[in-house]
Amino acid sequence: MPGVQLSTCWNKLSFAQLSGVIRELATFQAQLFQHRFPAVGGLRKAANEDFTLGNMADIQFFWYERIQDKVHKGPFHSTHGWINTLLLLKLNESRRLYEEDMAGSESDRKPGQSCLLTRKKRLVISSRSSITSNTCCSTSQGY
Repeated sequence: MPGVQLSTCWNKLSFAQLSGVIRELATFQAQLFQHRFPAVGGLRKAANEDFTLGNMADIQFFWYERIQDKVHKGPFHSTHGWINTLLLLKLNESRRLYEEDMAGSESDRKPGQSCLLTRKKRLVISSRSSITSNTCCSTSQGY
């Protein structure tokens, strides 16, 4: 596409030019907002050059070992499905961390780690019934 990147000339634009750019960007954003999709997911280019909805393209779904979790990652047809998957990913991550912590010896743990272990234990236990509060330390301690 011809032109220059906006980031290379932004600081050199006059107030009137900045206002025009922002107005134009707002117009593009408003046009995009008019297009509704039947689900939440990442846009993918299909073989026939059309776009389709696929897996989420959000770091929360692929962070560290989460990329290996065998959970549905989109598209989601409800907010409930999206949030449920995020909770499941966090729960799986907590289980992995808990198992890693339990594999080490008690003497290897640093101060405050017992609090983290308690949080993870609560998460693991609560996953058997429902998601509950996992706080065990005051926020003033920084844990």
